[in-house]
Amino acid sequence: MFNEIVEQSEVAISITDLNACILYANAAFERVTGYSVGELVGHNESILSDKKTPSIIYKTLWGRLLQQKSWTGVLVNRRKDGERYLAEMTIAPVLDNDGKTAYYLGMHRDITDFHRLQQQVQSQKQLIESVVDTAPVVIALLDENEQLVLANHEYQKLIQHSPENEPALVFLEHLRQRIGTRWLSLKNNGGRMDIQEVQVECCQPGIVRWFSCSGIWINVKASEAEAFFDGNQRTHLLLVAKDITDLKKQQEAVRINALRAMMAENEVADSLRESLRGAIHQFQVPFNMLEAALGLLERRNAGKPADPLQDLLKTALHAGQTALETLGYSVPPQKPQAFSPVNLNDLLRDVLILSTERLLSEGIVVGWPPLH
Repeated sequence: MFNEIVEQSEVAISITDLNACILYANAAFERVTGYSVGELVGHNESILSDKKTPSIIYKTLWGRLLQQKSWTGVLVNRRKDGERYLAEMTIAPVLDNDGKTAYYLGMHRDITDFHRLQQQVQSQKQLIESVVDTAPVVIALLDENEQLVLANHEYQKLIQHSPENEPALVFLEHLRQRIGTRWLSLKNNGGRMDIQEVQVECCQPGIVRWFSCSGIWINVKASEAEAFFDGNQRTHLLLVAKDITDLKKQQEAVRINALRAMMAENEVADSLRESLRGAIHQFQVPFNMLEAALGLLERRNAGKPADPLQDLLKTALHAGQTALETLGYSVPPQKPQAFSPVNLNDLLRDVLILSTERLLSEGIVVGWPPLH
């Protein structure tokens, strides 16, 4: 029965003497190496060796066997047809009744395909990590307990600037407030979080940075042994954040400049409106006097032939009134202001930005920190 078990084993098994000459090889050994038993028995097992295996490996192997200890490792072997393969080997000494080594038992299996797949996975992992690390955005992967699992170089830079606070947790706190009640639904259903602009004080007190954040919840199969058959999954959040502080500063500069231009335009319009209304008021005085003089002449010359001066005054008064009406049409209209809710902090901050330079020039110290 023992012989049948060894013969039918899927593991390549061989027995050699103390000089590594093959005394026995099972069927699996034939299948793996391509040699028949007749071609193997009596030959040294070095028939399988390939020069690609470093000599230090063989020295270590024989050092273990001479100490009557087993050795496990990987060798580059060569089949009968010359094809190389990776052999995961275990060689153990077989002792006689006197405790001396009588034979060596070798077991090995071809792991070439497994190694190839392993290397492909490792290469892909390295490639992905290289892409993630060189990406010009912050990337962080958090587990279901919001513990950091993976982070790239840009994220590490954030940690250097704010060692007291985990940047990912700061982002999550702001994102929860922005998304509100949809947060749990997105998490439970493996949803995608749309891009959200987040204002974070994560470097130094009073220094604010803006980030454009997005994320996606990913279900990953659990790696614990008990989860092998039940298919349990763990929810992870892939968080991506791009620093848009410079862009926001540019947008803020454009907005403030537009605000300044609008204020300057309004000041010009107010000044022009005031000047035109003042001029109309000033012109109205002599016209009122002309109108009074005309009324006096009309009463004095009632029932008499038309007085040329009276007609002249009428013409002048009409022309003047027409000119005043035209001037009145030239007054810039007051635009109606729409009512809308405003953030008082934003309003005060804009006022200070526009007025700080003038206030400082007049010796007024500005030290009001707006709430975010």
